[in-house]
This record gives sequence, C-alpha cells and structure tokens, in this order.
Amino acid sequence: MDPRLMVAVARNDQNTFINLVRENEDFLDQRTAESRNTVLHWASRFGHTDLVKEVLKLRPMFVEAENAKLETPLHEACRLGQTQILKLLLETNPGAACKLNAENQSPFFVACSNGHLDVVKILLNQSWLVGIEDEGLDSTCLHVAVSRGFKDIVRELLNVCPGLARTFDRNGYSPLHCACISGHLEITKMLLCLGLDIALQFSSTGYMPLHLAAMNGKTETFEEFERMAPICFHHLTRQGETVFNLTVKYKHYDAFMWLVGAFHDTDLFHHTDQLGNTLLHLAVSRGCSQMVAYLINETTLKINSENWEGLTAFDILYQANRMDKFPDIKDLLERSGGRKGSRMWSMTNVVDDPSNKRTSSEVNSIHHQVEETNEIQDDNTTKPEYSPRKTASSLSNASRHKRLSRIRREELSKFYNDRRYKTHDIYWEALQNARNTITLVSILIATVTFTAGMSPPLGIIFQEGQLEGKKENLTRKENTAFKVPWELYSSFWDTLWLHTG
Repeated sequence: MDPRLMVAVARNDQNTFINLVRENEDFLDQRTAESRNTVLHWASRFGHTDLVKEVLKLRPMFVEAENAKLETPLHEACRLGQTQILKLLLETNPGAACKLNAENQSPFFVACSNGHLDVVKILLNQSWLVGIEDEGLDSTCLHVAVSRGFKDIVRELLNVCPGLARTFDRNGYSPLHCACISGHLEITKMLLCLGLDIALQFSSTGYMPLHLAAMNGKTETFEEFERMAPICFHHLTRQGETVFNLTVKYKHYDAFMWLVGAFHDTDLFHHTDQLGNTLLHLAVSRGCSQMVAYLINETTLKINSENWEGLTAFDILYQANRMDKFPDIKDLLERSGGRKGSRMWSMTNVVDDPSNKRTSSEVNSIHHQVEETNEIQDDNTTKPEYSPRKTASSLSNASRHKRLSRIRREELSKFYNDRRYKTHDIYWEALQNARNTITLVSILIATVTFTAGMSPPLGIIFQEGQLEGKKENLTRKENTAFKVPWELYSSFWDTLWLHTG
C-alpha cells in the first residue's frame, strides 16, 4: 500500500485521501504487505467514520474483503467497539456479518469476547440472528462472555437466545460450567434460573458444573447451588468422586470446611472414591496437613480404613516415601494409632524373603510408580480455565498421568497374577497326575474285562447237552483262561500303588 495513503487514513486526513484517490483510483485496491488489510480495514479500525463513507461509495465490495487472517472490516469494527462504523458496514452488506475468520470466529463472537455491549445489541437486532442456537452459529459466544464475566452481554444473549445456555463448547463445557470455573456469581444465578437440567449437565470429561466449582474452591458458588439446586451436591462425577473428594484432591481447605459444615452427618462425607479411598486417604496423598489434622481429631473417620488395594492412610504416606517430607502428617497418624494395612504387611513379608528377588523388585517398582503419581498430583493444582483449545502442556500432563496410572495398575496386576499362577500351577500338576492314574486304571480294567470275555466260565457258551466228551478240554481251558486275568490284576495293583504312593 502506498505510504501516503496509509498516513492519510491513520491521521483521518480526508483531503489528502481524496486527492490521492483522484490522482490514481487504483490506490484503493492496494493492500498492506503482511496483513493484507484494505483501506476499509484500516479506516474501520481507527474509527474514521467519514473515511469509511468515502471508501464505501467507491468500493462497497470491500465490506466482505478478507485479510491474511480471513477477517473482514466488520471484525475490526466489532473488536474495537466501533458502533457507527458497524452500522454503515451492515447497511452496505449485512451478509458479511456471517463471515468467519481463520479461527472460525464471526464478528458477533469477537464483539462478545471483547465485551462491547452496544455492538452486541446492534448485531442481535439483525434478522439473520434469529434461531442462532438452532443453527449452531456462534454457539460459544455465550461461553466466552460468561468466562470473561461480561454479565450484561450474558443477560442480552439469554433474553434473545435462551437456548444457548444448553450448548457445549469444544471442551465439552456448558456456559454454567464456565461460570463455575471462573466464579462469576451473578452469571451463575442467571443460568441456574433457566432450569435444574442445566445444573445437572455433564461435561465431556464427566463433571457437572458444581464439580468444577469444587475443583476451583468456589465457596460462594456452593452457596448459590445450595439455595437453587441442592440436589447437585449428591451427584458423583463420572469417575465416582464426590464434591468432598474434589475439594481434598485440589487442596481447597476453605471449600472443604464449608462442605463439612453442610454435610458432615451425611453419607456424602463417608463416601469413598472409585478406589475405595476415604477422605483421609486423599488428604494424606495430597500432603494436606490441615485437612489430615481435622479428619483425625474432629471426625469419626476410621484412621486405619483400607481401600480396595488393602492400603491404609499410613500406607499411602509410606509407599510414596514421604515420611520425611511430611513429618507432621506422620506424627499425627502415629499418635492416633495409624498402622499398615493387610496389603502392606504382605508386601513387606514378600520383600523380606530373600528367595523371591523378582517379586521384591516388582514391589519396589510399584512403590516408585506410586511416588511419581503422587508427585504429579501435587504439581497438578492449576485451575481449569475456559479456552477454545486445550494447550499442549495440559494434554501432555494428562497423558503422562494416565500413562503412569496405567503402568501402576499393570504392575499391581502382574504382582497378584504371578502369585496366583504359582498356586494354580501346583493344583494343575496334581490334577494331571490324578488324570493319568485314572486313565491307567481304566485301561487295566478294560483289559481284564476283555480277557474274561474271551474265556468265559463253564456253561456260558455251551448249552445243556453239548458237554459230553468235552469236560476234560473245558476244564483245561477254564483253568488256563482265568490265570491271565489274575496276573493282570496283580500288575494293576502294583502300578496303582506306584502312582498313588
């Protein structure tokens, strides 16, 4: 773009601009080198209404001209809240408001994400926005307004398009999920007033809005849910976790104490997670000394309760080699009678047995995996935030955590299966010996029976009247035939004695 034209637009110098265009009208078609912006892009960004009018007279098609980011002058006007220029552009070409930039954002989304209420109102009055929630156009405009706390824009959107409250963004969050993450109370109230079903929606990761509030320690949000949707407190995540589990897991002591005050006498407080861990297991694994002290001294939780793996809270601390890192937790557990569970006693016995080096190494590997997993949990205290795209680091951490968890489960499974297979092999060998013995007995019995059939006793083959002159031969045959079976019987008992001991 000619530098003189650029300077005239930036300074809103209409006379210079008009003279340059008269000198060479082709100047209007020039664009900046990198951004590929037209003069209408620049005039809209700077808010020069008169210059915009001049350009629209000469080049009305520039309203839908796209720059390097696929953005039109409407995007520029909406980003900076230029309401007068937006009206001029819409009068010239209202259809350009539907164009999306390289990030699939319309001018309407840009206005919502930047908090320009007047611009949003102008766009909401456009007829093409009717039925926006049904068509899926800019369905996340409400999400971004909620996440950034633009309550006036949220109110306007809900008045015109209430169905947007039941939509999900690419992260699987509803607008109420976003409100609970960021902790905007007034927006939370607006959304809860639209119906209980909104509060009971699960995200793609298996969390209701209240669960995200627990993960972020939003006690004020707890109060709103208790007043407007108390049933939500009794719903578990898809992974079987309660709001208690989440506040302990993410180390939010104040939120945990709020829940204790409201639900300490209910089953919710005593509910274990999917691995059978109590709140004490979780508090110890997270290194939350304050929570551990409260659970031991002020509640009726059993200090030596075992999870599904047979581990107590003391085992959790011992397995991760954290005795020195959290001496206060160690002292609390020991003073209160904390001890090893059945699983840890069996592991200790196996490790101490010098004849089983392979199993010992496997147990040490399991301990190592537990330690790494717990360290990852300690570092993973970042609060989830609204974002159109998941970052590579968050995906990497999640993948690493899942990989370590899977490896740990495989190690545990292998440890148990090896011991089970050893016992199984002993029984199988005994069964094979019994089967061989039975087979041999069957063969011997069949042989004896066959031999006896070939030389039956006197009177079976020959009928009455056929014995004359043959008694001598029959007697000789009978005596000879029945010598063989007794020899076989003798051999049979000798063989049976050898096989059965």
